[in-house]
Amino acid sequence: MNETQNSIAPAEGERRAMRGYYPQYHLATSLIIKGLLDKSLVKVVLVNPDVGRVDDILIYSTHRLDAYQVKWSMADQYWNYKTDFIKEESGTPSILNQLVDVWKRLRRPNMKTVVHLYTNQIPSTYDHLKLSSGTISPSQNHTKYFTEKLWIRAKSDLEGMVNSLSDDWKELWNDFQELTGLEDEDFIEFIKKIANWII
Repeated sequence: MNETQNSIAPAEGERRAMRGYYPQYHLATSLIIKGLLDKSLVKVVLVNPDVGRVDDILIYSTHRLDAYQVKWSMADQYWNYKTDFIKEESGTPSILNQLVDVWKRLRRPNMKTVVHLYTNQIPSTYDHLKLSSGTISPSQNHTKYFTEKLWIRAKSDLEGMVNSLSDDWKELWNDFQELTGLEDEDFIEFIKKIANWII
């Protein structure tokens, strides 16, 4: 195979780059149009490295700031709590810690700050979370159960959710809080002001 066959034409490289950025552009456009229509939009910032890694889109509106990080897959891909959300890799903070860091950097008095992980990845039902008891049903011991039964419920009823958990799930939830590095009051605020990572 010669050099010409191995190389990628510049136009094809640009097309691939555009396909990769399409979800980000589509989301930004939708958010901007919505803000213009309801007259809430104040400012838009795209790719601002000063705020940390959740920097793809910042939407400032009246008394609110939304920060978005876009993670998109061209093919179906599963989202795994252990390997995709809480794992630090090669010195790079976990996705969870990236969200915590930017939330802490951006929050201001009198402004609701919400951080979002915008992704099309599917919560996995094939993984197994680290639970101390072997009595947990396989139909519950996975990322999808954590997402739907703990995370989503915690946003509206944190106390009720925690009180309803078995000891194993309470242990995992406590570990989850510990990974954020946040004390109780800040952790509660963070939980209520972070969007579900599956959107």
